[in-house]
Amino acid sequence: MEMRRYSQLAAATLALAVVIATWGAVAPAAAQGPVGTWTLTRSAAAGTQTLTLDLRANGEARLTVESARGMPYVSTGRWDQDRSGRIHVDVSGGGARDQFTFRQDRDRLVSTAWDRDVWGRNILTFRRVSGSEVALEGTYSASRRLQGQDQRLVLTLEPRGRATLVQEYRGVQRASYVGTWDLQANGRLMVEVTGPTGRETFTFRPESDGRRLAATAWDREQWGRNALNFTRQTGAPPVVSQEMWQGRHGDRTLSLRLMPNGVATLVVSQPRRPTLVYRGNWQAESGDRIGVRVARGAEVERFTFRRTDGRLVAVDWNRNMWGSRAITLAPSRYAVREYGIFDRGYRYR
Repeated sequence: MEMRRYSQLAAATLALAVVIATWGAVAPAAAQGPVGTWTLTRSAAAGTQTLTLDLRANGEARLTVESARGMPYVSTGRWDQDRSGRIHVDVSGGGARDQFTFRQDRDRLVSTAWDRDVWGRNILTFRRVSGSEVALEGTYSASRRLQGQDQRLVLTLEPRGRATLVQEYRGVQRASYVGTWDLQANGRLMVEVTGPTGRETFTFRPESDGRRLAATAWDREQWGRNALNFTRQTGAPPVVSQEMWQGRHGDRTLSLRLMPNGVATLVVSQPRRPTLVYRGNWQAESGDRIGVRVARGAEVERFTFRRTDGRLVAVDWNRNMWGSRAITLAPSRYAVREYGIFDRGYRYR
């Protein structure tokens, strides 16, 4: 009898150990961003009230308030996310304006600032509607043959709804398009970009796992009649919302451009000296670091930058060439003017 109890206890202990080991080996699920649909049901003076907050990838916001009595109340406006991760929503409807600030706690939006006279003193906690998660940000590519030439298309969907499309022939960039992307209410992805051929519009059907984008509508005269199927790139450069970076380093001005397809260009200007242009590539490294390798003739320069407070700060560089003081680059006004990039979390020079 004692032996049986011991065997049962040993078996239970072993099973528990396997469960704990398995549990510890499973990485926690990555939290989705704020884009999606969020809902809150609560008790109000007029009875049960349901608030639905839609945050779209292009920065549009929509708040719908429904109650057992009366018609639904709809407010529309904008939303934004600052450097600290706080989400700011500003909507208007029926002559009234409402502003909220939330912090995201995985699948919850928890209010940190709101009009308590209108919405009460209790914290507003919205929960994500299952299936509304959007994880389309990233870099996708498609290969095809057009007019007898092998062509590669690289589509990058950045946070805040910015899109870039690059055409490459034999690995050389030939054309670049810049514009916006948005996920429609019907689940279709709309991409509108402008480049050498003018304005181009594409509609895609994203696969449920986010690995492929299948085009359902495009200009067939311009892009061919064969289906355009983009596949998410693994190990692609991290999505960045800023291409142009600039900073003063002694009497030199450094301008660094990081293209979504991994191409990097460094321009160094100095009073009474020729402007130097370095070309190469950049890629993601561990954590929040970015590696840049550029060359001018036989001269090769390598940098490692860390993203800090909206800036790029060098942590590894050729000190014989650039000195011992760390190179610091900030988002450039040129990029804002030329490429329409805007993020209020950055301080422009």
